[in-house]
This record gives sequence, structure tokens and C-alpha cells, in this order.
Amino acid sequence: FSKPMNTASYADSASPALSGAGKAWNAGFDTLTITHSGLANNTAYQYFITAGTDTFGNPLSGVPDTITFATTDTSSPVMTYTRPVAGAIKVKLDDTVAVGFSKAMDTATVVITATPSVIWSNRLWSAGRDTVWVIHAMPFDTVRSYLVTVTGADSFGNPLSGAAGFGFTTTDTVRPAMA
Repeated sequence: FSKPMNTASYADSASPALSGAGKAWNAGFDTLTITHSGLANNTAYQYFITAGTDTFGNPLSGVPDTITFATTDTSSPVMTYTRPVAGAIKVKLDDTVAVGFSKAMDTATVVITATPSVIWSNRLWSAGRDTVWVIHAMPFDTVRSYLVTVTGADSFGNPLSGAAGFGFTTTDTVRPAMA
């Protein structure tokens, strides 16, 4: 503020409300620091200054005033679903691999690899960009264990967190022969 303020006359509000909000004036009563216990991810806020006078009783000019700002999303996505289910056995050789995420992903950053190596022929994304289906070019090998690894980031650039892979074993399709 350009002059010392009568701190008791100052009035404000926020939408949404600031959790654990507090106010601290400096010794000259011309700087106000607003504190809070945390802001929500990916949220637009409005801070309204509705009243105030200086120490001589002169009203604050430019009131009411609104300060608008937004936070970004800082929470990392996690895998919420896999197909085949982690640890599955007897998986069909032509089964599609799918991975679900807790939030929309930046599809260009998502990389899905398998050990032993699998050549993926196509990726299909859900409309919400939170599930991807990966089609392989050749059938899986029979009675083989695969480890699928997933990396990527959400649409805000937050990297995938938590378990980033899963394994499964394919079925045996070879018919027994008479000896």
C-alpha cells in the first residue's frame, strides 16, 4: 500500500476460500502478507479486496478490487488398470495390452516397452486420454513371461509415479504329440 493502513478496517475474501488463511502486516502497516495452508491443484482463485482505510481514515482507492490467479496441477498420475492383470497366467497370444491412468496423459510422452521385446503396431487412446490400448504386430510367444514397462507424463508434465510396470505369462497353445 502507498500509505500505512488501519489494519482493522481492511476487509477481503477469497473464492474458493483459502484453507488456513492468515494475515500478517509489516511494522509500517503498508505491506500485507496473506498466508494459507495450501492451494488446490489446477484451480482458479479470486481474491477480493473489499474495504480499507489508511491510518487517517482515508478510504482505499480502487476498491473493490479483484486479484485472479490459477494454480497448476502438480500431482503425478499413477497406473490404475492393466490388461492383462499384473501376474496373469495363461494370457492369450493375441491379447491386447491396455493401461489405465488416474488422469489424462500427454499421449506423446507415453512409452510402453516389453521384455522380451514386442513390436507394437498401434496405440489407441480413450477420449479422456486416461486409457491406452496397445496392439502388437505378432502374437506373443507361447508360455513366455513378459514384463511391460510404462513411462510418461500427464497433460501438465507430471511424471508417472508408483508402479510403472507389470508382468504376465502367456498360455501354452502347442498341442501335445503322441510319442
